[in-house]
Amino acid sequence: MLSDLDDTLLCSGGHYPAGLDKRWPRKAIYPGVLAFYRELDLGTDEGDFRSRLGNLVFLSARPHVFSDLAERSSYAKFAHLLQAKRLHTMPTLLTGDLKTGGEMMLRGDMEPLAQKKAQNFLEFQALYPEFDFIFVGDNGQGDARAAELMAAASSPRGGRLERAYIHIVQPIDRTHRGRHHDTPESAREAWDKAGVVFVETFVDAALDACSRKFISPLGLRRVGVAAKKDFEVIQWAPDDRRKDMRRQELDDALRRLNRALVVDYGLDAVPLCEACAPLSVRKKKSGSVQVEGTIEPGRAVHTPVGPGIVISSRTSKDIGLVYEVALDEWRLCDRNPARAYIPSSQIVYEQSRRKALEAFRSSKPEPAPTSASDADWMALSEVRRRTDSAGSLGEAAGRAQ
Repeated sequence: MLSDLDDTLLCSGGHYPAGLDKRWPRKAIYPGVLAFYRELDLGTDEGDFRSRLGNLVFLSARPHVFSDLAERSSYAKFAHLLQAKRLHTMPTLLTGDLKTGGEMMLRGDMEPLAQKKAQNFLEFQALYPEFDFIFVGDNGQGDARAAELMAAASSPRGGRLERAYIHIVQPIDRTHRGRHHDTPESAREAWDKAGVVFVETFVDAALDACSRKFISPLGLRRVGVAAKKDFEVIQWAPDDRRKDMRRQELDDALRRLNRALVVDYGLDAVPLCEACAPLSVRKKKSGSVQVEGTIEPGRAVHTPVGPGIVISSRTSKDIGLVYEVALDEWRLCDRNPARAYIPSSQIVYEQSRRKALEAFRSSKPEPAPTSASDADWMALSEVRRRTDSAGSLGEAAGRAQ
């Protein structure tokens, strides 16, 4: 595991020359990044990783000067995170030098930084040729170019760069692409070939890593849970408008995560950071509530065919609001949850997944008033399944009629 520091592990706050990112409070740890490191170190082995040595190395552009002040500051931060049990191991730090730092500060040239990080990688690779590597960086100061150079130096006999996750802190077209790439398109082609992936959040990075079997589905879920917790401990000013924007960005990533967890891996969804709008509800005797608003993806609900988790919703001109729900107690041949498409009038919102299951097993709740019969929405589900790529649910229902 190789990683950059500024704007990758923690936000620089846009303080030059550390980094560019002003979207988060300065020195805030990005949600999910520490859990992502841990899961990459653990891999797909669900054993006790605490008995294993950690493999985490930071490649920094900070110069090795001033009586090692840069290193001392970084290691003090690592020690604090380790003591707080947020960082799973004490990492190694490989620094930059004055020459590369000077080129960047005086001329704005990121190429020496990229070259220096690639050189550090080669030296580390020579020490540990039996390892393959994953690199995590950002697109503010040459990390994408460094990853391209690392991939070019990889050996087919071992010590190759398998993937690079680049945290987006500025528009991708502004990413340093090196002097030999004349256009952004040629750089993109080289990055794709090198396995460079640009991500908005580390939840998105974990989704890609799980799809490539770098981490396990349970590990993927742990990254989502940790990202939510990390967001909640970030200190924001009371009037900081950035908080809602970053929460929405993370919630969007958690929705993508929940779709994969529920549909692809048959796991519980991760709660969102905050519901986008309060629900208008009507209490029922069973302890559940009848929904009169919009339910966020990832919420536990009760349906006429049992409890489940909301994956998505859409509005049909003929039927109104319809939810796509992954059902807890209905499984397909591949053990993934079956999905149903259910009008909002037949959805009962539950405060927790446990309560949804208890409500289903103890007593069937009163059916919500609706103009559609069970046969109607069961037929609708079948139509939706057969016409998944056809567009809106209303169009599919129209063809069925």
